[in-house]
Amino acid sequence: MTYRVEISGRVLRDLETLYLEKYVSDSSAATHWFEGLREAIASLGSLPNRCPLAPESADTTRDLHQLLCGNKPHFYRIIHEIDEKDQRVGVYHIRHGARQSLTVSAIISEHG
Repeated sequence: MTYRVEISGRVLRDLETLYLEKYVSDSSAATHWFEGLREAIASLGSLPNRCPLAPESADTTRDLHQLLCGNKPHFYRIIHEIDEKDQRVGVYHIRHGARQSLTVSAIISEHG
């Protein structure tokens, strides 16, 4: 079963910021990293339920999941929500794995 992956404006800004701030000094590494992250997001279109619940789910009735991308200590959490009824995955935020969890309202404020 294939799910439609919808990327929020927040995620697009996160990607641009990460690309420009963290990796601009080595464009080939930046391109490789960016493509890997993009492929990880696209992979949510098949088997999105393989991802565990994000810590932020403990604070809400919504099931927010996380897909980990990269290797420690440089890994990122792709925070998303699965809508089984509409066969949709909403990708809401990309966050460095070492950073503290967000409030749910900060993650989904743009999405309702």
